[in-house]
Amino acid sequence: MGPLHVAAASGDAELIERLLAALQRAGRERQPKAARRSFAKTVNQKNMHGQTPLMLACKAGAPACVRMLLGAGADATLFDGLQQRNALHYAALYGCAEAVDALLGDDSLVTTAAGQPQQLLRDALLADSQGHHRYIDSRASHGTAPLHLAAHQGHLAAVQRLIHFGASLTVRCNVAASLGHTDPWTPSSTPLHFAAARGRAAVVLAILQAAAQRQRQGLSLPIDPRLLSDFRVGAGSTAACKPSS
Repeated sequence: MGPLHVAAASGDAELIERLLAALQRAGRERQPKAARRSFAKTVNQKNMHGQTPLMLACKAGAPACVRMLLGAGADATLFDGLQQRNALHYAALYGCAEAVDALLGDDSLVTTAAGQPQQLLRDALLADSQGHHRYIDSRASHGTAPLHLAAHQGHLAAVQRLIHFGASLTVRCNVAASLGHTDPWTPSSTPLHFAAARGRAAVVLAILQAAAQRQRQGLSLPIDPRLLSDFRVGAGSTAACKPSS
């Protein structure tokens, strides 16, 4: 674990600023191209778990550190070696709504191919552990999207920010998953299943209100999220509130 990891994990924005400044000073003694490569490698260095400083800053709930690292060129699309989660998964799982804003806002741009213009990171189609999806709906190792994680944990503010930026309300996990709960999730569980099963009433309401608003605005939804069934109970998300037999 490098110094940037330690600073990010502790949410120490002042230390991160000093470390980044030191890296930039050291780079002045090298050729410009080599200096840029070395700087990017250090900013995106992974620890033994495959976590970058940006992931740890999101986990620590340190939005100032997140913004500083993004400004220094931290790659928000990298995945860890634990659950194949990226920085947005960490921000959602640990409820850092301001980090969600920093990652998905209009200032967060990415170039997906050489010679192509930059586009909003949140809408960029990127490869993940389950195929190709928009960054905002990117899948971790169990097919869980950031909205699944925020809904499961009951992080209402993070859920609201993800919805605001256009997260899919009907995204499904595609393999059996466990988030530390005694009853593992089954394939086809949606964020609404996750929230209902954990009794996250405010999150359930936020998802249903967002679905109704999108329908009023003419934004197509594959189906009413209340009617989607998982493979465990064979019923809609309202049944997820009841123990499976």
